Amino acid sequence: MARTMDRLRVYDHEFDTPLDLAEIVHLICDQLNQEDSQATGVPPALLLDKEKEYLHSFDGELLESYADRTVARKVSKESMIVFENRRYSVPTRYIGEIVQLKHDDNTLWLYYNGEEVRSHVITPKRFNYAREDMADIVRSDLYRNRDDETIDDYVDHNMKMFDEME
Repeated sequence: MARTMDRLRVYDHEFDTPLDLAEIVHLICDQLNQEDSQATGVPPALLLDKEKEYLHSFDGELLESYADRTVARKVSKESMIVFENRRYSVPTRYIGEIVQLKHDDNTLWLYYNGEEVRSHVITPKRFNYAREDMADIVRSDLYRNRDDETIDDYVDHNMKMFDEME
């Protein structure tokens, strides 16, 4: 429990609403599910298949009728939002703003004040960047004083690296 609380402390002052806090807690839960459990010695995510045999089936159509396809997220300092424990990039000008998310099974659309600002294909990858967002992030911080060719090379290298991660 103490380790979990320590993980939350780094997010002090990073959220303004209960929804922001819930997003952070979900992210931490996802991380904890990938770590070895003190009780079993294996990550909880690996035990899920064994536990599934004890679950009862449910009416998917009934559950779907309760699902709201529109949610809101605050854009982090990294110019990202979290959706279903995956990170998706947003143009840097929306850092600190609340964006609305709409989605179907394949696509995530991000809106600010009713205007679409970005869309992403929903993937299993943990980090999903639009190339122009990553270039703006790099240009605004890390490589502030570098030329466009250096920035493009850095972005290309990192985009390739993120594509290989899962």
